[in-house]
Amino acid sequence: LEIPPSSTLAVMAGHVQDTRMEKSSVCKFYNGSTVFVTGGTGFLGKLLIEKLMRTCPNTTVYLLIRPKKGKNEKERFEELFVGDVKACPDYKSKIKFVLGDVGQPNLGLSEEDRNMLIREVSVVFHIAATVRFDEKIRSAVHINVRGTRDILELAKNIKQLKAFIHVSSAYANCAYKQIDEQLYETPVTSDQIIELVNLLNEDVLTDITPTLLGKWPNTYAYTKSISEQTVKEHSKDLPVAIVRPAIVIGTAREPFAGWINNVYGPTGVVVGAGIGLLRTMHCDRRVLAEVVPADMVTNMMLVTAWDLANQHKVDKTEEIPIYNYISSTQNPITWEKYMKYNECGKEYPSLSALWYYCFFLNKYRFLHNICTVLLHYLPALIVDTGLRIVGKDPILWNAYKKIHKFVDVISYFSTQQWDFTNNNVQELWKRTDPVDKQQFDFDMAGIDWPVVFRACVQGLRLHLANETPESLPKARKRYQRLKIAHYTLVCMLWMLLFMFLTWIVVTVLS
Repeated sequence: LEIPPSSTLAVMAGHVQDTRMEKSSVCKFYNGSTVFVTGGTGFLGKLLIEKLMRTCPNTTVYLLIRPKKGKNEKERFEELFVGDVKACPDYKSKIKFVLGDVGQPNLGLSEEDRNMLIREVSVVFHIAATVRFDEKIRSAVHINVRGTRDILELAKNIKQLKAFIHVSSAYANCAYKQIDEQLYETPVTSDQIIELVNLLNEDVLTDITPTLLGKWPNTYAYTKSISEQTVKEHSKDLPVAIVRPAIVIGTAREPFAGWINNVYGPTGVVVGAGIGLLRTMHCDRRVLAEVVPADMVTNMMLVTAWDLANQHKVDKTEEIPIYNYISSTQNPITWEKYMKYNECGKEYPSLSALWYYCFFLNKYRFLHNICTVLLHYLPALIVDTGLRIVGKDPILWNAYKKIHKFVDVISYFSTQQWDFTNNNVQELWKRTDPVDKQQFDFDMAGIDWPVVFRACVQGLRLHLANETPESLPKARKRYQRLKIAHYTLVCMLWMLLFMFLTWIVVTVLS
């Protein structure tokens, strides 16, 4: 967040920041270090690098990056901090890209780059993963399992390695209802699943995928679970820790409140409901929503690496420390409250809104299916028929097909309750210095959910819809018209239903 240099506030804030950095044990740990990050172009990776550059400017970051969507690695690197989230002014001299791909054997690294990383790196953050729930099993294994194995093999050769942080997921072990901060057994080892997907063709793999998954709901959770076992199998004598974030939402505070650049998971539900497109979801409103702000996740990761380096010096045990970074134990929130707090979006409507907010959480699948027909497919049929009559392409029917696929994936996590523990996270917070508790806050107990969600809703409007505050009055006037249209339609439908029931009663009595 860039503030004019002439601002007195900027000077004061900069002085406070410098003072904290001088006293911060975490900043001292990173300053002068070289950090290797995979997944640095993603949501969490970008925030982690930004925080490092802002608070520990004497850190060098090597970023693994690959060509994507017609852009080469240099073009993707140039766009990394273009826009709202900016690192320190000279970040291009501090961040260097390394051509590679976690989905390729040996990370797709050249021999020259591999030797350079072995020689210079001291901290590794392995964030890269495919987060698509419907990813083909071969691709998911190559990226999430083999990629983890290969980066650990690289880490074994790094001469000055102080900490290796593997980012997993709180739901990697969702086949179990009680999830503690420990490793869980998986049906196969990492080497076995890698060998299997390399031997079989795509058709056979597709056929046997349900059998392979067993109790796991999708290839993402399945391969993330195996990747944790991969860490155990290939990290002997390495300073390694596993961080398991829950469902990541927009930022609580840094680099400013409400920043987000994706519509994954429940954020997509908020967006869909906010623009009037999504009206029903299969969800038990009483189930706890394991959501955590993205900036607090990255703070926790940075502190974990510092703590791991210190602990590993004095206690080289074979037990891998695991951290469930979740909200339910310290600051629980149900899905009902999650959606209620996000209803503040009606105060900050988007110009892209198609209809007024009308959204229901249905615990029972058959009720959700009825609502789907009445509130999604029936309006889609009417609108698309009208579009065809005037010679335009239909849009809603196909849109709802995609939306329902998305909602069905989420429903697995919004209709079940898991019991998590996070004692390691709470103990880590206790070990953190007071200065670093301010600089790298990750205490979920201190979160004010209504404030966070209000910021996130405004952030969605600003950062995803690219709608400035100046457009808000116009959006509110338009949204008011949609509200009038919505309630007019509701009244008409109730009147028609009343007339229909009256006609039935009169017919029967006569």
